[in-house]
Amino acid sequence: MSVRRHSWQGTQGRESGLTGDPDIPDPPEEGPTDLRGRIDRARQAVRATAGAVPRVLGLVWAASHWLTIGLATATIVAGIIPAITAYVSKLLIDAVVRAIQVNANPALPRTVAFGSWEFNVGAAVFLPAIVSSSCTRCRRS
Repeated sequence: MSVRRHSWQGTQGRESGLTGDPDIPDPPEEGPTDLRGRIDRARQAVRATAGAVPRVLGLVWAASHWLTIGLATATIVAGIIPAITAYVSKLLIDAVVRAIQVNANPALPRTVAFGSWEFNVGAAVFLPAIVSSSCTRCRRS
C-alpha cells in the first residue's frame, strides 16, 4: 500500500512552520545595555507617559464625572485595604500573645487596651479576627 500525497495548487515550495522550518530572523537589538542608557530610556518613557496623563484624565472626565470619581475612590480604597489588613493582623497576633501571657500568669489583668477602649482577652482575640476576615472578603470582591 502506498501513501499518496496530494499537492494543492499554489502551495508548492511554501512551508507553514508546522511542516518545516520557517524562516524567522533574529530580533533586532533593542536599546542600550548599559545602566545609564537603561535609566535614560526609562526616564524618557516616564516623561512620555506623564505627558499623556492630563489628556487621558480629560477624556475619562468628559465621558463620566461620576464614574471617574468612583474609579478614583475605588483605587484609593484598594490601596488602603492591604495596610488595614496588615494592621489588623498585627492586632490579632498581639491579642493572641497577650492571651497566652494572661493564661500563663493569672496575676496579669484580663483586659487589653485598644486606644480608649478595653476588651476582655477573649474579645481581643476574636474582634481582630473578624475584622481581618472582613477585609479579606473586601479585597476578593
